[in-house]
Amino acid sequence: MTIRRPILLESDDRIPAAAVCLKRYYGDPFLSAGAYSGAWFDEWDSTHTRMSDADRFTADDLIAIEFLSVQAGPSATRALLHDVADRFNALLAEIGEDRDLADVSEPINKDWPAWRLETALCSLPGIGLTKATKLIARKRPRLYPI
Repeated sequence: MTIRRPILLESDDRIPAAAVCLKRYYGDPFLSAGAYSGAWFDEWDSTHTRMSDADRFTADDLIAIEFLSVQAGPSATRALLHDVADRFNALLAEIGEDRDLADVSEPINKDWPAWRLETALCSLPGIGLTKATKLIARKRPRLYPI
């Protein structure tokens, strides 16, 4: 298997090429009808439940991950919003405020709160690593960049 660097990194003239890619992804104008659906992940209700409910999974979070082409499914949705919501919300709160991954001072191992939340999310029916990390990224986008 050959690993290639992205074309943008092959060129000395990266800024115009990068701008074209960003416009294609986010649309021109920003978040226009022609944008990829993933462009809405960060914007979906970002000023309401995402920040005011930073330590609680909400229906808006479950909608937001759908912009990244995944769904939590009914069993996981019910668990996150009702049945065992307190367990997951406590793990989310234990992570602390959003911060850059590079600024994490504690060891990133199986005892790290974000890792424990990821593992707990993966225990839900229909939630694997991809969906779990997207849910965490929804709440802590700088800590869990996707």
